[in-house]
Amino acid sequence: MNSKPEKNPVNKSITDVLNKKSTTKKGRLSIILVTYEYPTDERRTPGGGIGTVYYELANGLSSIGHDVSVITHTRIKETSYFENGVHVYKIFPMYYQSEEHAKFKRPTLKSLYWSNAVSKKLISILNEKKIDIIQFPELDGQGYCFLKDIKEQPVSNYNENKFITIIRLHSFTKYYRKAKNILSVVDHQRLELEKAALQNCDLVISSCHATAKAAKKYMNLKSLEYEIIPNSIDSCFFRPNKRKTEDDSKENFVFGYVGKIRHAKGVDNIIKAFSVIAAENDKVELILIGREREYAYSLIKSLDEEIKERIKVIGQIPREELVEYYKKFDCFILASRYESFPNTLLEAMSCGVPIIASNVGCVKEIIGESSNIIFNPENVEQLIKAMKTMLKKPYIREQAASYNRKSVESNYSRKKIAKKYVKLYQKVLRK
Repeated sequence: MNSKPEKNPVNKSITDVLNKKSTTKKGRLSIILVTYEYPTDERRTPGGGIGTVYYELANGLSSIGHDVSVITHTRIKETSYFENGVHVYKIFPMYYQSEEHAKFKRPTLKSLYWSNAVSKKLISILNEKKIDIIQFPELDGQGYCFLKDIKEQPVSNYNENKFITIIRLHSFTKYYRKAKNILSVVDHQRLELEKAALQNCDLVISSCHATAKAAKKYMNLKSLEYEIIPNSIDSCFFRPNKRKTEDDSKENFVFGYVGKIRHAKGVDNIIKAFSVIAAENDKVELILIGREREYAYSLIKSLDEEIKERIKVIGQIPREELVEYYKKFDCFILASRYESFPNTLLEAMSCGVPIIASNVGCVKEIIGESSNIIFNPENVEQLIKAMKTMLKKPYIREQAASYNRKSVESNYSRKKIAKKYVKLYQKVLRK
């Protein structure tokens, strides 16, 4: 005879958690950020864009005096440590015991295992201290279990000790696939988890209007109220180098790309366009930096040997090395077929690198009216023309480089964005 499964332990302690007295100093917020990916130290590049976003946010909030914790994933050993003013908890996913989710296929259950592990960890932390803000990315419904548990077990004195739950819209991938009618069954299921989390949280934040509008459309939400706060960058770390002048004619002109090396990022179009430029000019080179190098090698192998030699493919590298490569770039190319808010664009801009970028996501919002060049992601001829313009017109590059650095300092620096978050957090908490 099968024994009756225990109830989810999360539900047992919600009332106790919400009855906790505040232990934070007046004006100092206690914030928990949840993210599946998070770089563990300055020398490692994050696993993806979401890791970079939450790394910058956590460090920004900590730098202006707030108590910040991060819950992130590990495959090796559960641990916790204090780093750069941020308390990091690395936890394993776990099985989610609920008949309701038996309909989901195993890949979707992986998302639920992680979501439930997060929920249990949150309750554990909340039993120890009062938390003001709990923020999740929408990606794969990471906040689904915790938000569902709270909704199903309302507490009478919730408003007396209320913490705010926030979902931040991050990924554009599923919206693009749904628009192209190539969304898998598993992606459909994960999109439903994301939708449920959005409907149960207190506040939605998006990096830009394009992402929020896509979420509303492709999740079939009747309404979606949201606040806009862009991504941030450590502008003190990502700093410009002296740009090349016309007197540096003996040096090669370097086009650069940083990010995952795959079809969705338009790396195939970058290589196609560069091969045309390189056939006409023997003083150009291309540097590709990121994971999945095999894809680039498969595209390069059919090129002439002389052109192959001028394309360098580099894997993931430490931040210290990455910033030095940005300083070598004369022009940064983003050719993605879809994006939300590309972090590498900010990194290149912060280093004063001129930009050629595809017209996707919120690229126009980031670049604005400047000498940087925007092109149609599927139009290689436009990309070739843009590359020739940057190559032949140094004054365009100088204008773009100057604009980019000033724009980052004015709009996207780590502390300025952290202060925007705090202002919004405090506004919502007062309500």
